[in-house]
Amino acid sequence: MSKKTLMILFMIIIFPIATNLACLSSSKSIVAEKIEDMSSEDTETEEVVEQAATEAATEEPRVATEELEVVVVEPTTAPFQEMQQDISMEQSFWAQDQSTVFVAYLFRNPNTGFVIEEVNFDFYLLDAYGSELGHDWFDLSLIQAEQEFAVVFTYYLSSDLDVVDSISVNWETTMAPVSNALSQPIVANQINFWDNDGYPLVTGSIINENEFIYKYIQLNILCFDTTGNIVGGSHEYIDFVPENNEFGFSSYIQTFGDVATTKIFPVLTSSTEEIPFDNQWTDIAVVDDHFYQGNYGWAYGGAVISNNTPQSIENSIFQATFYDSNGRVISSAYDYIDFIFPGELLGIVPWTYDIPDGSSISHYDIWILPGEPMTNYELSENPFQVTSLGLVGDYDDTVSVTFTNTYNKQASKVDVYVLLRNSNGEIIGGGYDWTSEATPAGGSTTIEVWVTYDSDEIIDEIEAWVVPNYWTEFD
Repeated sequence: MSKKTLMILFMIIIFPIATNLACLSSSKSIVAEKIEDMSSEDTETEEVVEQAATEAATEEPRVATEELEVVVVEPTTAPFQEMQQDISMEQSFWAQDQSTVFVAYLFRNPNTGFVIEEVNFDFYLLDAYGSELGHDWFDLSLIQAEQEFAVVFTYYLSSDLDVVDSISVNWETTMAPVSNALSQPIVANQINFWDNDGYPLVTGSIINENEFIYKYIQLNILCFDTTGNIVGGSHEYIDFVPENNEFGFSSYIQTFGDVATTKIFPVLTSSTEEIPFDNQWTDIAVVDDHFYQGNYGWAYGGAVISNNTPQSIENSIFQATFYDSNGRVISSAYDYIDFIFPGELLGIVPWTYDIPDGSSISHYDIWILPGEPMTNYELSENPFQVTSLGLVGDYDDTVSVTFTNTYNKQASKVDVYVLLRNSNGEIIGGGYDWTSEATPAGGSTTIEVWVTYDSDEIIDEIEAWVVPNYWTEFD
């Protein structure tokens, strides 16, 4: 039998099996085995191929729920190398509510000797006719051998009339032997599920086991019922995680049944940044802070920070984690700081997640990751001077701020921060807004800023800061 005949038989038998596997599992799997040159006089090879053809002709059809195995016939004397399965799908769940579709998948790297260095997922939402209603994609990195991982997302359809009938998922992977691969530096430490009076929350913490600071860690959270089936979850990003440290998070979740257990799956993505530690935590310091829990369970407060460097800094990130007396993470707060001048103070009121029902703040910690220094910025000091402050409105929940632009150029939109203090000098709340119109050179602008604080507190002092933001232009 000639090489050409053997190759034709191989394509008739093996290629349809591999193609059926790809269709049934809705995945992409790259068969890495190479078919060696076939010997024209190899009688033993003929018997193997002919036997495979006979078995294929009599074999019963397999249903989509079976786990199919692809066998590559290698008619050579070279040692057989077992083909690696790149990913196995453990569970999937999706639910549609009008134009909103919640999607959750649980996967595993089934290999004992290979790490998935990168996997690229494509999810296609299809109607009953197989037409595409939506598409989303995710890139994940460093999936360890035998590690479980998840993809969770919410997709918003273009119309309430669209009805999802099925979801197809495809993927491509890059793998490496365990001995040559990096380990996953981010691991889950604690996780807490809170029913929160019908507005469920998940709180917890992750640990960075590396000596690098990581930005933009993805968290996929899955909730399971008593039988181990997926009944909800959420998708979150952590802005940064300090080196060799624990970091808390909060996440609102969607549920579609009673939750018995919850798991978090932290993972690096194509957006993750690795930043060498270089004493960044002293560049922007917290000089005053006060956070507390009000009568209705909300967290209030704020902080005053200082730029301790000789340069203006842009795109810094503020993060606070709140704990109860048992050390459980119960909430978190964050803020993005567009701009702070060298040596300047700035008061901020971060956005804070709910405090779960029945829990209370015992203590908290604060981290500020400084952004990039601005070496060529046209200003070295703040040109905006606050000239008057006052409470306005019927409910004492709005502060009128008037400021003057002392620069010789017109300034477009700028940020305005307000802090409130009680008679003890404690920060009790505040607010943030930005101007909608330009302030001319030498001119003034008045803006009203909505503020929040607990109703039992009495405002004794008001502070305000005006600074440029990412969009500010001088002309």
